[in-house]
Amino acid sequence: MNRTDEPDIKQMILYEDRDILVCHKAAGLPVQSAGVGTKDLESILKNYLKERQQAEQENKTGESRSARVDAQKVPYLGIVHRLDQPVEGVLVFAKNKKAAAGLSRQMSGGTWKKEYLAVCCVDNVSEFGDNIQNLSGGFKEGCGSASADISESGLEKKPEKGTEKMSGKKGGSSQGSEKETWENPENREIRLTDWMRKEARINTSAIVSQDTPGAKKAELDYCVLQRRTVRGKEYVLVRIHLLTGRHHQIRVQMANAGLPLYGDRKYNVRWQEYLIPEYDSQTGAGLKLCASKLAFRHPVTGKEMQFEITPLFAKNFLKLCID
Repeated sequence: MNRTDEPDIKQMILYEDRDILVCHKAAGLPVQSAGVGTKDLESILKNYLKERQQAEQENKTGESRSARVDAQKVPYLGIVHRLDQPVEGVLVFAKNKKAAAGLSRQMSGGTWKKEYLAVCCVDNVSEFGDNIQNLSGGFKEGCGSASADISESGLEKKPEKGTEKMSGKKGGSSQGSEKETWENPENREIRLTDWMRKEARINTSAIVSQDTPGAKKAELDYCVLQRRTVRGKEYVLVRIHLLTGRHHQIRVQMANAGLPLYGDRKYNVRWQEYLIPEYDSQTGAGLKLCASKLAFRHPVTGKEMQFEITPLFAKNFLKLCID
């Protein structure tokens, strides 16, 4: 691996303590190695932890031989959840087995809160447009805020690097303006409920009937935040709350609903027709999907923690010229 090609570790890490490490995974970077010579997030973080461990050991004097040997060991890094390689977003890793067990219990118990931002192509305007316009507030107002509110409060703000955003009961966040922008109860979200089956041999998933062998229920809520029309084609910026965790769930369900993701070569059959070169030159080509929010309890202290990022593709979506 060429170390000069690795992402800047300091820019990736959002938070770290003795038990957990929270980072911003870049799009295109696999969580674990997909092949020989392929750099991955796990290796990058382990190298970072080991180098820091060795540096700390070198600064100490009078350490025992066993302590010096321990400094050479590969640090523990527990992978609790993953993101697909083309997806960017927030990930939390465990730095010891106790933390890994605590995070795993929360994830399997469904107590984590995960939200995504995505840009979708409106594949069938005549059929899907009516469904969107029936939302309270319509396209321009999104989920309870006008266009200016979304750009100023919803997308531009994010926690400072290395801090936790504390949230109490629903609606009681200390970040009040953001909470109102993203979760105004006056606007309803749309829930998609489907049955999906994974085709492991070809690394795809599909919508199937409930009685299909291997079918699993898949649910998500989405809300339209912004709409843009560029050269006669419709695009929407959506917030997605994932309720289940199926393979390629967001990509498959949104495509099935008439809103395939921008840049999705696997499930958006018309992905090339919807490309906007000037948009990609600013944000990078590829899938416009980001795991933008992750909330959980600290596996050791029990403290409520929340981390949010705003992907460049979301910020720049607001700047697209409308036909």
